[in-house]
Amino acid sequence: MTEREKMLAGELYDANFDPDILRERMKAETLTWEFNSLRPDDPRKNELLRQIMGELWEGVTVLSPVYFDYGSLTKLGSGTFVNHGCYFMDGGTITIGKNCWLGAGVIVMPGVTIGDNTVIGAGSVVTKDIPANVVAVGNPCRVVRPITDEDKLKSWDWR
Repeated sequence: MTEREKMLAGELYDANFDPDILRERMKAETLTWEFNSLRPDDPRKNELLRQIMGELWEGVTVLSPVYFDYGSLTKLGSGTFVNHGCYFMDGGTITIGKNCWLGAGVIVMPGVTIGDNTVIGAGSVVTKDIPANVVAVGNPCRVVRPITDEDKLKSWDWR
């Protein structure tokens, strides 16, 4: 099994052993550095995110700084908001649903899925899957309550 196959299978792997993995990580790091160096209103930001992630759904907002190990293994659903300082440790596919909100400084571990319409509180470390329509916080991140229709009505920008 190659190091990349191990990585994608969620097994232990040596990221410094496989030249393709090293190249992919350096590409993500370089593009992320460029993204993080741009002014917030620079129109090139979305194109850089597309290059980092491979695709960018409508209405996705990512504030800098943001960090990816590989970028191409992180999938952000439409309408998702990622606040400052988030880190996607995407040595395995990370899937964030539609209309999610990740607070500042959230860390998402490899292989995690976060369901649609979910809020992850600032500073949380998401080590396991989080279901749809909940508020989750902490280290490790855990569900604290469901999101109600009343919550959605109170929000100024609930998509």
